[in-house]
Amino acid sequence: MDCRPVSIGIRQNLPSKWYNMPLYRVILSVLFVLPVFADDKLTGKIEALPASGLIGNWTVAGRTVQVNAQTKIDTDEGRAIVGACVDVKGNTTGNALVARSIEVKEASKCAVRTTPSSSVEIEGVVEQLPAGGLIGDWKIGGVIVRVNAQTRIEQEGGPVSVGSCAEAEGTRNADGSLAASKIETKNGSGDCRGEGNAKPQIEFRGTVQTAPAQGSTIWTISGRRVNITQAANVTPRGRPLAVNMCVEIEGRLEDDGSVTGSRAQILGSGVCTNGLDRQEDISFRGVIASLPSGGLIGDWRVGALTVRVSAQTRIDDDDRAPAVGVCVEVKGDFTPTAVTASRIETKRASECSTTGAFRFDGVIQTLTTGVGTWQIGGRSVLVEAATAFDRSRGATVVGACVTVIGVLETNGAVRASRIEVLSASGACIISGGIVGTANYAGFGVSPAQIVSIFGRNIGPTVTKPLAVVDGRVSNNLANTRVLFDGTPASLVFASEGQINAIVPCNVIGKQTVRVQVESNGAWTNIVDLPVYASYPSLFTISNSGRGPAAALTFENGQYNTNPTPRGGTVLLFGTGEGQTNPPL
Repeated sequence: MDCRPVSIGIRQNLPSKWYNMPLYRVILSVLFVLPVFADDKLTGKIEALPASGLIGNWTVAGRTVQVNAQTKIDTDEGRAIVGACVDVKGNTTGNALVARSIEVKEASKCAVRTTPSSSVEIEGVVEQLPAGGLIGDWKIGGVIVRVNAQTRIEQEGGPVSVGSCAEAEGTRNADGSLAASKIETKNGSGDCRGEGNAKPQIEFRGTVQTAPAQGSTIWTISGRRVNITQAANVTPRGRPLAVNMCVEIEGRLEDDGSVTGSRAQILGSGVCTNGLDRQEDISFRGVIASLPSGGLIGDWRVGALTVRVSAQTRIDDDDRAPAVGVCVEVKGDFTPTAVTASRIETKRASECSTTGAFRFDGVIQTLTTGVGTWQIGGRSVLVEAATAFDRSRGATVVGACVTVIGVLETNGAVRASRIEVLSASGACIISGGIVGTANYAGFGVSPAQIVSIFGRNIGPTVTKPLAVVDGRVSNNLANTRVLFDGTPASLVFASEGQINAIVPCNVIGKQTVRVQVESNGAWTNIVDLPVYASYPSLFTISNSGRGPAAALTFENGQYNTNPTPRGGTVLLFGTGEGQTNPPL
């Protein structure tokens, strides 16, 4: 059985943008565990190609490059022809380079590499060192590396030793050895970052939550177990790690989800301020006290708060139209002076009399052992003896993601009636944070639907776009995955606060599905959602699910934005149609 969306609509961090691109059939493949050889890199001009097609032996900068059907060839910057400049990555077998990927580059990249002795780089485990010192023949990932007094050796990543990981740069000799101009150690562990390695290098920022127990070297940092031994580089030197510090960790991700740290940079005391402490995604209910003159765009007054409404704000008025005296629920981003509304929904009058109407998600920055004032998401939260706690998904510790429900005081503090832990790791999907990408609404998912997942620390700090690997849409971007009942979803893009994903077809026939995000070894809370056979919606220009559709006129095989004439063909973009009959 096969299901797939016809097109993708992508909303990046700017709410006014929408994108679309065709999505080809997603094919899952079986991954084989391969031995790790030296990761060989070559930049140079193509000097010869096979007589027919691209499969076969190429000559690049004097070296034989073997290209097979599995080699990924990227021609975005030009054609693969004799004289073109290319980057080649692969493994060395004998005197030939077996290419995993070839990327055509602009000619200037090869301007200084016109001779057969083009610079190459290899990365691998140090298997052999000269007796009595470092000058002489090394063996790195199966390649003989010749080191002399002029070779620059950098050991910031750890001391040189057999079993450590190193990157060597230099020129290739006729016998296949490498004359090294530079060698750089990557870490002292022997785990290299070559493609196909099951233990990738990661970098993340987090808050130290617990120190190691007696005789242990395992710290808890934003929910991750991090092994920091004496071999790790801790800076500033002489300043020890401690609970409640903000640190930046580099290391390798182990099979059990822990991290073996190679570097720990102390950034300061308290919860990290890398966006995780922003007060955002709040929701509250109140009565409209005033509206802008001449329409709904502008500043509203709801209860005691100013609510900023723009063309991108979704207004649901199924109960009644917005007017002074009407009860509404507001969702959006909170600043010290106003709420920037992403959605406003009118409610029955009785729903505004509910106590504890103010709700927000945030990260615990400071807390007390009993009654007192906590700092959560940059806001003072008054915890009383009557405050209820839900710790079923983790402990209330510094760095944990929580939902706070309570009453907004006149001084801006929140008197908490309930605090619910979403995730002790600091990575969490916010309440109501999984919605359809087309209209940013919905209470469930359908097969092959494109959904947006909002949260904190759920992905990389730098947005990673959709990646196609060997003709398949990747389900892993920057060590970030979205799992639906354990099945990874294809990812449209991933960022720290939002991920767009395609619901896998394993949900067909199910009543509910459990959704969880894993990012660099940290797991979010689990969100249970109902599954529908279909949950269709169309993309709109405003990205709100309302207003003019994101549509194109199709004429003579071309797309344009002109009005569609009577009898013409209009192209609409949607998602959530579920399995088609017959299947696509």
